[in-house]
Amino acid sequence: MDTLCILRGTCHLLKIDFNYISRSLLLHNRICVHFKGYLSVLAVTLRSFLPKKQIIAVYIDSGFEKNHTKDEVKKFCRQFNITLKVSDSSGFFFKELRNITDPNQKRYIVGKVFVKEFEKVAKESNAKIFAQGTIWSDVVESGVTKYSSVIKPHHNVGGLPKKINFELIEPLRELFKDQVRNLASFLKLPDSVINKEVFPGPGFAIRVDGEVTREKVEIVRKSTEIIKEIISRNNLDKIGVMAFAVYVNIRSSGVKGDMYFTNDYTLVVRMIETKNLLTANFSKRIFPYLDEISSRIIKETGTGKVLYDITNKPPSTIDWQ
Repeated sequence: MDTLCILRGTCHLLKIDFNYISRSLLLHNRICVHFKGYLSVLAVTLRSFLPKKQIIAVYIDSGFEKNHTKDEVKKFCRQFNITLKVSDSSGFFFKELRNITDPNQKRYIVGKVFVKEFEKVAKESNAKIFAQGTIWSDVVESGVTKYSSVIKPHHNVGGLPKKINFELIEPLRELFKDQVRNLASFLKLPDSVINKEVFPGPGFAIRVDGEVTREKVEIVRKSTEIIKEIISRNNLDKIGVMAFAVYVNIRSSGVKGDMYFTNDYTLVVRMIETKNLLTANFSKRIFPYLDEISSRIIKETGTGKVLYDITNKPPSTIDWQ
């Protein structure tokens, strides 16, 4: 198999599959890059030796992303002279997830809708190749290797439909997270990209227990922003740290003054430290700030119950679903 050697590390050689890419150069085929997560690294890698007209970055707005993500993508593509197409598809995602409560089914549906939306953009752009930023931890946890079982079906591995109307390439598939960061450093990408926190493909959809609604997603998004703001102010947002909120359908009793009431849901704070995503430890450094986090989440979202997850991976996964 032809490979393009990108970076020689002290212990390993990072390689990117060049077989499809070289053929693309010869055939002048367009490559659609799903712009999310590690795809910023992939897009710049491809852009470094493919002409601009052959690379199209596609951002599918599912409605499950963090605030400002779309603006960050637009800024990045302008900076590196990459053509970008944005598709506002949130209505389709929420519609397809209506009445769906099973976590694995959510992942499969998100993957299916992503592909449908990509096929539309690919057809409009006459693109024949679809590049996505699958990394090795995605592959292992999807149970597609010889020695692994299905921990959770990632939307970009096990979640993709068997039949897709374009050719799929995954140049980063055999790399761990820290190796992708090394590649990003080699390409002289901004620190905001190199140190970017990993965010799940299905986004906040898998951080909502039960049926996914816009209201629930907004509660999780707001709570996550509160957590991020507080840990950033206290210099806890370092490389390998993930922090977020989870919406759980657990009812509990509460009091306000002398009034009794019932909380309809619970918010769980989760902060972990990891090097490769395959193992992780819950963070103890957040302990002094949990009081402030809880008080603000209660005040700004209206929930009456906030918990902190003190489970490592294994036995838990990083996300709850």
